[in-house]
Amino acid sequence: MNDDDESPSFADQIRGVRPLRGRRALPPVGPAATREARTPAGPEVAADPEDPSRGRAPDVSRRELARLAAGEIPVERELDLHGLTRPEAQRETRRTVETARADGLRCVALVHGRGRHSEAGPVLAEALPDWLCTPPLAGAILAFAPAPARAGGSGVTLVLLRRAAGGAGTLRDPVDGASEPS
Repeated sequence: MNDDDESPSFADQIRGVRPLRGRRALPPVGPAATREARTPAGPEVAADPEDPSRGRAPDVSRRELARLAAGEIPVERELDLHGLTRPEAQRETRRTVETARADGLRCVALVHGRGRHSEAGPVLAEALPDWLCTPPLAGAILAFAPAPARAGGSGVTLVLLRRAAGGAGTLRDPVDGASEPS
């Protein structure tokens, strides 16, 4: 082919081409695939209006929530939030959920205490449901509930994680679009 040849570009050649009916599109690759994998999959978890210390996503049965609360789902990672400020605890909660999902774990225990030694009361225990029900965590969590008494009771929240899409463990913050790699 010489330089004087004015062949149409590839884009010009495929203009107007449409996918065949009944064919599934190939999964995205490149930046689109990365963005899709970082986005939590599924409906968001919501706290129970009658008991905000527990919550579940609409696609989780009451039975599964009861199994979590009974301690029937093995805890695979634990995060102790004692001694952390509220912002530090929120950051560590997000990081733990993110890395646990990336590692393919299903259940984590968040140890926040009952607030007995705090003048302000159970600050972290009261804040935790809001953190879990607010993006970016809300779409990454299937359910949460206080642990059974033998595992810490109201001082520990058990969290059932949604499997990460594409095995990715980075959550995208919908407010500013920033993400933290796991």
